[in-house]
Amino acid sequence: MKKNNFEYLRSWKIEGILFDFDGTLTMAGLIDFKRVKEDVGCPHDMPVLEFIESIVEDDERFRAFQVLEEAEEKAALNSLPNEGACDVIQWIRKKKIPCGILTRNSHINVERALKNFESIEKEDFSCIISRDNEIKPKPHEEGVFLAAQHMGIETKKILVVGDYHFDIEAGKRAGALTSFITNGSAGGDTGGADFVVTTLEELVDVVEMGLPLDGGKLPYNILESIFKQLSGDRPDVIVGPGTGEDTAVVDPGNDELISVTSDPVTFTTEAAGRFSVHVNANDIAASGAEPKWFMMTLLMPAGSSASEAVNIILEADEYCKKFDVSLCGGHTEFTDAVNRPVVSGTMIGTVRKGNFKKKNMMKEGDLVLMTRTAGVEGTALIALNFEEKLLAAGIDPGVIKQGKEWAECISVMKEAEIAVRYKGVTAMHDVTEGGIATALDEFSAAGGHRLKIDKEAIPVADETEEFCSVLGLDPLGLIGSGALLIAIDKSEAADLTSEIEAFGTRCSIVGTVGPGGRGVSADKWPSFDADEITKLFAGSD
Repeated sequence: MKKNNFEYLRSWKIEGILFDFDGTLTMAGLIDFKRVKEDVGCPHDMPVLEFIESIVEDDERFRAFQVLEEAEEKAALNSLPNEGACDVIQWIRKKKIPCGILTRNSHINVERALKNFESIEKEDFSCIISRDNEIKPKPHEEGVFLAAQHMGIETKKILVVGDYHFDIEAGKRAGALTSFITNGSAGGDTGGADFVVTTLEELVDVVEMGLPLDGGKLPYNILESIFKQLSGDRPDVIVGPGTGEDTAVVDPGNDELISVTSDPVTFTTEAAGRFSVHVNANDIAASGAEPKWFMMTLLMPAGSSASEAVNIILEADEYCKKFDVSLCGGHTEFTDAVNRPVVSGTMIGTVRKGNFKKKNMMKEGDLVLMTRTAGVEGTALIALNFEEKLLAAGIDPGVIKQGKEWAECISVMKEAEIAVRYKGVTAMHDVTEGGIATALDEFSAAGGHRLKIDKEAIPVADETEEFCSVLGLDPLGLIGSGALLIAIDKSEAADLTSEIEAFGTRCSIVGTVGPGGRGVSADKWPSFDADEITKLFAGSD
C-alpha cells in the first residue's frame, strides 16, 4: 500500500466507506466510453453525461441517453467483480463498517451488475447514490454529502474510493478521505488522493489503520506493521519490540543483561498498585531475570482525592518490598483525560547471560507447561470490581470472597525462579491481557514455532468457571496474570512439574511445540479481539 502526502497525513479515522462502482467494485473497461462519445458526438475531452445534458434538442438528447444507457446495460449484464472486491466487502461486512456506492451510472444498472456478484448484494450497502438521485454527478460533492447523510457519518470520517479523478475530486470537495485504485496500471491522474492502492485488497490496510477500536491491545497485524517501520536497534539491544515479547533486553557489556518492561493497569480501581507491581515483575521474571527497580506513572481522574493517589503509591511500595524491588521514581497527575486510575509501571531487572530465556530458543518436541489456571487475574478483578453483578446473578458470597483472594495469586515470580534453573527450559511467557488463548498465540509468534495445544488440558478454576458462566465470558480469553507458560525439554518436564507443585502451585502439561511457523493447533481454538473483561468495564464507566 502506497500512501501519498505522508508528511501531513500521519493519522486518520474511518467510520464509513463510499465506493465508486464501475472500474472500482467492477472490472474496469467494460464500458467503451470512446465509442459512446463518438456515437453521440461528444468531444473527447468532455464528460459524456455533462455533454448529453447540454444538448438543446429534446429528441437528440433522448437518443444520446439511449446510446449511453444501452452501453451501460450491456456492461452491467457482463460485469464481473473487480479483483478482491468480494473479499473486501465480506471483510467490511464482518467489521460492521457502513458502506455505500456513489456512481454516475443508473441505479438499475448497478442492481443488474450486482446480480453477477456471488457474495455481494445490494443489502450490503447502506445506500446506492446514482444519477437517478436529484443531485449533481461527480466530481460535484453533493453525492458524498447525501451518502454521508444516509450512513449517519461525518464526511471527514468517510473514505471515498474510486478509479477516476472525478471520484477523488468529489471526496476532497466534501472534506472526506480519498483513495485512488490504479487497478494495476502505472501513472495516471490520481486527483491528489490521500491514498493510492493497486488493488482493493490493499485498501484493507488503509481502512484497518483508521477504524475506531474497542478496549484492548493494538491488533497484532498492526503492531507487526509498526515494528517494520521502526528505526534500527543499537547493537547492544538483544531483544527489541516484537509480537509476544514483553521485555526489552540490552547488553551493557558485562556478565549480566538488563531486562526492561512497561505495562499499564487499566481494568481496576481496586488494588491497582498491587496489580501494577505484579504484572511488571512477571514480565521480568518470565525472561529469567530478577526484578530490581520499579517506576510508576499514576494518572488519577480529576476530582480524586490526594489520599486515593497516596493509597495506590503506598500499596505499590508495599508489594515492591515483598520482592526486594525498589520503587525509585515516577509521576503522579490528576487529569480529566482518564475516568478511573491508570497505573503505568516500568520494571527493570538483571539476569546472568547464561540464565536469559529468549523465546526463540524453544524447539520442536518441547512440552508446553502452564502454571495455575486460566483467568486468574480476571477472576480477582471481577470479584473486586463487580461484586454486585455477581450477587445479582446468584453467586454465593463465599465464592466471591474466594475470587477476591485470587488477587494474592497473580505473581509468577517463584515459578519462574524455579524454572530458570532447569537447562531444559527453552522459553517462558506470562499470561496477561487476552487470556491464555492470546498468550499461547503470542508465545508461538515470539518462539517461531506452531504450538499443538490440548484445549481440554487447560485448567479452569471453579470460581472462574462460575463467574464467567453467569457473566457470559469465556475463561480462555480472560486476563490471566498468575499463569506462566513454559517450554521445556521432555526429559526435564516431570521434575520441573513436581518442583513447582511442591511449592504449592498447580502445573499442567497443555501441549507440545510443533514445527516452525506461527499459530495454535487445537480443536475449536478461540481468538479474541479484546480481553473478555472489557465487556464488563465497557459498561461500568
